Amino acid sequence: MCESDGLYAYSHLGVTKQFEVHLVDAQGISEHCGQGMHQGNQIEACILGNKKIFVKPGNRCASHMAHELSHGFGLHFVDRPTVHRG
Repeated sequence: MCESDGLYAYSHLGVTKQFEVHLVDAQGISEHCGQGMHQGNQIEACILGNKKIFVKPGNRCASHMAHELSHGFGLHFVDRPTVHRG
């Protein structure tokens, strides 16, 4: 998924959806995802219309893809869950 653009099918809990994956550079991220920061980091991926994913290739691509795919299935994937102990 981080090697080439294309149409990919992913399944979660028995539901399969198709996603368009677009590998883009910083300019492409800016054009499709907007400019700015998310939780103190530059935006490196986004999902539009729950099916078009724009992501920068590189070491963190797989992590960003997992995050955006979770949104495509209506979930909010938390990268670093906080554990609260009482």
